[in-house]
Amino acid sequence: MIKFAYFRDYGRAERGAGDATWAAIQELNAKVRKGAFKDDAEIMAAADEVVNRHGTGKIQRAVLRTVDIGNGRTMKTLDLRKREPFGRLETWLEMHMGVGTVACLGVLAHADFALRHPVGWTLFVGSMIVLVTGVIGALLYRFIPEKLAKADAGIPFEEAGVARQSYQTCIDGVLATLDEKLRAEFAPLALPATTPAEVSKRSSEVMGRVALSHPESAELARDLLVMAASRDQLFWSTAAARRYDRWLKIWRWIHVPVSVALFFVIALHVWAVLWY
Repeated sequence: MIKFAYFRDYGRAERGAGDATWAAIQELNAKVRKGAFKDDAEIMAAADEVVNRHGTGKIQRAVLRTVDIGNGRTMKTLDLRKREPFGRLETWLEMHMGVGTVACLGVLAHADFALRHPVGWTLFVGSMIVLVTGVIGALLYRFIPEKLAKADAGIPFEEAGVARQSYQTCIDGVLATLDEKLRAEFAPLALPATTPAEVSKRSSEVMGRVALSHPESAELARDLLVMAASRDQLFWSTAAARRYDRWLKIWRWIHVPVSVALFFVIALHVWAVLWY
């Protein structure tokens, strides 16, 4: 957790402030269409006042656009844009990739294409790993977001994991309250099923046994079966998203530590050259 309040709260707004700002901007748009403002400067002043009043000035800004409404007519309208004080992330990423590539290849030029010292080999090998993993990362971040969107199960896989754990906790809690004989009938539900066919088979078997030996617990059996099936369905439906996220994590576990180690070796090399 970030301890300093300024950094913790920078770029944040109160819950509901975004919706309130948007609603107020639409009210201003209605006034703009009626000609309530004399010029663009007055419109923007009113829009900025709305953004600042609702406390969203750190995360979004108002922009005035001219929209073509047909038949040679235009209309001015206010819109909200995400504020980016340090520029677009794509620009920083492209600069990072360009400078990183030149720096990695510059190691060889700096050594006159002759590696005679362990530090030189360390810098060369580390640079090549950073360069190769950087290219792989650029490809991953080009295709993975699109695949994640296509694999959308209607719930983020992180939230699905929390929901699965909640279902599992509920099932385990209910089983712990049952007598030993009835608990044995429901015990298979505590373990996740591997396929939908297994869920169907398990449900039929559990309901059949409960109907014969404990008919008074049929409603409880249905509730537990629904929870178990929901838990398993969440696991299957988010499998692709979790796999893509795992690829990105593996990439970060390689690229970032090697990059940090490479910077440390470079700093050590520069210090050694200046010292000696």
